[in-house]
Amino acid sequence: MNLEVITGTKEEFEAAAPCPEGEATMDNYKSYVKELLANAEAQGKELVCMRSLQMVERVSDNFNRINWIEQAINEFQREHDKPELVRIVAENDAAAEQYKVVYNMYYATSKATRLNDDKWD
Repeated sequence: MNLEVITGTKEEFEAAAPCPEGEATMDNYKSYVKELLANAEAQGKELVCMRSLQMVERVSDNFNRINWIEQAINEFQREHDKPELVRIVAENDAAAEQYKVVYNMYYATSKATRLNDDKWD
């Protein structure tokens, strides 16, 4: 998976595609992300920027929703060449950190592929 997570400026966050809306279900979130990526592919885009989710009080709920998003990105990128990179633009460090933790737990295949803070700074 070619994923980048950054804490963006207000302008970067607002310019990024909105996060999924509606009921927080795996099907809803994965369909939304795959449709977003398919539209970008049809336009020949190399990069897609997507806003981070609004974090909720229960961390486990955040982790589930983030995992659905990252899972959809991973599945789409395995089958398609574009977009080459998906960038999650978080509005704060706490949100960015949750995306990195989920990625590191489920998708990093080695220490070298982990989303470390120094890699993204």
